[in-house]
Formats: sequence, structure tokens, C-alpha cells
Amino acid sequence: MGNAYTEHNALWPQKLIALTKRLRGADMARAAGGPGWTVAGLLGHLTFYDQRALVLLAKWKKALRLNRAAHREHHMAQIEKALAGG
Repeated sequence: MGNAYTEHNALWPQKLIALTKRLRGADMARAAGGPGWTVAGLLGHLTFYDQRALVLLAKWKKALRLNRAAHREHHMAQIEKALAGG
């Protein structure tokens, strides 16, 4: 890992997994977070938005790689054009 912040954050998925393994049906149905929310609902939303963030980051990383490749190709074409005298 890189720093204390990332090391601290890396522990939370393990803690959350350990917690959810201990929960039973009654625990999951317990009210939490506000009116209409349950432990299961909160965990479901947490899972959804965590996965959404991972997907968006992966798309951003892929777009960044593609953009860099296109940028590099553009510059190489400009260099080749200059070397050819045009």
C-alpha cells in the first residue's frame, strides 16, 4: 500500500465481510439508517455504489489509456509529416 490512509481503508472491506458473515436474517431485517431502511438495504446500497465506483474507475482508466494512445499516434503522425517535408 501507499500511505496510512490507504492502509486504513484497505482494512474496511475485510471488517465488513467479517461482520456480514455473522449476521442472520433477523439482523438483516433490523431497522437502520433512518425510516424505511434496514441493515440489508444499507448493505445492498453500499455494495451497489462500491461496485459502481469500481466500474466507473475502470472505464476512466481505459479511456485515459485510449486517449494517451490516440495522443501519441497524433504526435507521431505530426513528426512523420514534418520529417517527410510536409
